[in-house]
Order: sequence, then C-alpha cells, then structure tokens
Amino acid sequence: MRVKTGSVQSNLFDILSHVDTASQRKSSLDRLAVIDWDLFRPVLEEHLAYGDQKKGGRPPWCPVLMLKVLVLQRFFDLSDEETEFQIIDRFSFLRFLGLRPGDGAPDHATIWSFKERLGADGMLAVFELFNAKLRELGLIASCGKIIDASFVEAPKQRNGRHENEQIKRGEVPERIAKNPRRQCQKDLDARWTKKNNQSYYGYKNHVKVDAASKFIETFTVTDAAVHDSQPVEELLRESDRDAVLWADSAYVGPAIRAILKRFAMLASICEKGNADYPLTQTQKGNNKKKSRIRARVEHTFGRIAQLGGDRFRRIGKQRCRFETALTNLTYNLDRFAMFHRPA
Repeated sequence: MRVKTGSVQSNLFDILSHVDTASQRKSSLDRLAVIDWDLFRPVLEEHLAYGDQKKGGRPPWCPVLMLKVLVLQRFFDLSDEETEFQIIDRFSFLRFLGLRPGDGAPDHATIWSFKERLGADGMLAVFELFNAKLRELGLIASCGKIIDASFVEAPKQRNGRHENEQIKRGEVPERIAKNPRRQCQKDLDARWTKKNNQSYYGYKNHVKVDAASKFIETFTVTDAAVHDSQPVEELLRESDRDAVLWADSAYVGPAIRAILKRFAMLASICEKGNADYPLTQTQKGNNKKKSRIRARVEHTFGRIAQLGGDRFRRIGKQRCRFETALTNLTYNLDRFAMFHRPA
C-alpha cells in the first residue's frame, strides 16, 4: 500500500516507522505523566452534571480527557481552534491524551462548551482538590507565605469617554444595551489602570504562594484597578496562623497590620519611603534581605507568563476567573511534575 501526498509517496511501512520514531521522542508534556488524573473525575462529574441531561445526541467526551485538553491548551497557550488542530497533528498530544491516530479528537466547539459547562466554580474546585493533595503529600507547608498580584491583560475595548464613565459605575451604555450581539462582545468587567507610567487594561491575578515550594495556594481575581493590597484577607486561611508573610511595599498600612494581627502572622513586608521620609540604609538593607524570599513569587509569575496566563482571550470576569484558575492549576501541575522528575 502506498500513500501519495503531493509529489511524495510513502508506503505503510514508512508511516508506521515514522509513528514509532515519534512515539520514542520525549516532549515537555511527558513529565506530566506523574499526575494521577483520575483524582479529578469525581469533582468534574459533580460540576458537569452530565447525568442531568436528557437522553439523545452525541455522548460527551470523558471529563478527565477534556480536563487534560484544557491543561494542554494552557501549557502551550493555544486557542480552541488551534488546540483542535494540534491534537490531530501532533503525536505527543495524542500520547498525552491517551488517544491513537484515527481515534478522533474534541473539536473547538466541544472545548468551548466544556469550559462553559464546567464554569469558574468547577475549575476552582479542581484547583482546590489538587492543592488538598499537595498538602496531604507535605508539599505545602505552613512556615511562610508570599502574596503578590500580576496583571492579566484583556482585549482592549473601544468605547466613548461617556460610555467608559457609565461602565465604571456599573451601568451598561445604551448603545451597547440595545444591541445584544454588541453587548456579548463587550467586556464590562475589565478596567484600566496605570503602573510605572504604563497603562494596563484587564484584570489582576492575586496569589498567595508557599514560600518554600512556590506552589500557588490560594488566588482571587479582580479588575486591574483594584489595589494589590485590597484582597489580602480573601487569600489568607486559618492554616496560615502564626506563619511569616512576605510581601512588597504595596502591602504596607494599618489595614494590612490589622489583618495580620487577626491571623497572628509575622509580617516581613518591604518598607516604603517617600521624598519627605526616605529609607535609611538600615531599612534598605532589611528590604534587600526580605526581597530574597519575596522575589520567589516573581518566579511563579514568570512561569505563568510563559504559559500565556498574563493575557486573556475571552470576555468577562467569570471567564477570567475560569482561565486564571486553569492557569494556576496548570502551573501547580507543572511544578509538581518538576518535583518528581528523575534525578
């Protein structure tokens, strides 16, 4: 049997040889083989509630396989359409998903529908389930925590100045409200902000990271205009009591001190100076020491940026919560795999 492609002819032996060669090559996905993916099945089935569907139509794909599709998508920062193509095109993707050539693959509409059905709360439940496993394995300790926030940029909106003022007040401009098709393409939750003379539009990923292992323990999503220090209380848990908290100078102030006192946490927060009261050499030296630990969270955000988690292709805060939960889960899965790589 010979297969003709363009001006090149290949026989079946050549194709099988190519498949065998490709299957022997390792990819970055292979390190995720240490994950017990079946751990997520119960929580996925609970939130997807496929059993509530009326009978008829095509049966849904395995929820664990679909979760792996989303992790794969985030791992390589792919759109739904590109994910569909790459699963069909790449042997490493098929191997990761446990599929064989000819098995078929979820199309882009199926991937989109799975995200919508699982929702932000479902993805958050998956994230928290894996973190419970990390704590069980002793990979998340209670000795020290780091908090920080990073921008998740969203597609910029082109609105009039008056419309932007209405959106900031939580109102829907008339021009947008009277056209449902236009409204579904408008992000009414994202906000503009400026940092270091650079403007950003979108959201923020506020995280609390274990200082020793750099796993993301908790997170929350706000619009970009919310100050880094505002969601601190949302990030802390009773298990953080008596731990050390590292943070940069954005987290100084009486409100933060009151929160840390309530949790009996020891603050190791960089001090902030100004024109009237510049930092002393001692304070600068202390900041430098604190930053040796605090800077570990920047490694987390650096890896998130490599995964494409510093930008957002979809519209709305709930979908941003979903994508951010997926990003933070993928980061933790990848971090877990790094802990278990062969010596």
